[in-house]
Amino acid sequence: MIAFSATLALVLEDKVTWIAAPLVVVMCVPVGLFVWLQYPLLIELIERGNQREKDRERAQARNGGKAKGKDDGLTPEQRRERDGKALQEKAAKKAEKAAAGSGGDAGGKKSTKK
Repeated sequence: MIAFSATLALVLEDKVTWIAAPLVVVMCVPVGLFVWLQYPLLIELIERGNQREKDRERAQARNGGKAKGKDDGLTPEQRRERDGKALQEKAAKKAEKAAAGSGGDAGGKKSTKK
């Protein structure tokens, strides 16, 4: 609004002074409407403030100060080794289950046709 008013003052300096006042009043309508519509959002932002940080602090207090993440005290190599063993165990269990459940059926699927 300030930039518009300054431009208007420079352009219409001595030419048509009678139009300046009504033009400024008419141009204040969209600016005022914008401010009126955006004001509730501004108030909500101010009221919420740093809600995210407060929520994180509350969650951390509920969890007994445990930080969320992968802080298990292992080095990356130890973590890879642990995860590799877990993956191998999971694959072995899946193979066992497939072998036990197949019973001569191809693909391990049971036929339900009658």
